Amino acid sequence: MNSKKKIPSDFIISAQVFNLAKENGIPDDFVKSCRSEFIFYFQEKGTARTSWQRSFWNWVKKGWSWKQEQARKTVRTSPSSNKLWEAEQVEVADKSTARQRIEDLKRGIYR
Repeated sequence: MNSKKKIPSDFIISAQVFNLAKENGIPDDFVKSCRSEFIFYFQEKGTARTSWQRSFWNWVKKGWSWKQEQARKTVRTSPSSNKLWEAEQVEVADKSTARQRIEDLKRGIYR
């Protein structure tokens, strides 16, 4: 039976974690970028575990999932489906006309 140990400050990411990441489409650079925060978090918490590699893999998966979700949230809708975006892109000399068009679009008045 493995005994629980605190995370070592020189924690090294195993080849198995990199292989799992590759199989799941997670770039090596992302995996490497998770290391310091992972170590810091668990050193501060004082947690002991039997498998730091498994814990790190779970940390990476959650981090990647969160990053992908944030990316989906920030993707702007296409111009063809976003009337407000179209109004913001209108090139007009008279800024008050552009402002009025944007306000109309916000209220659902399409000219």
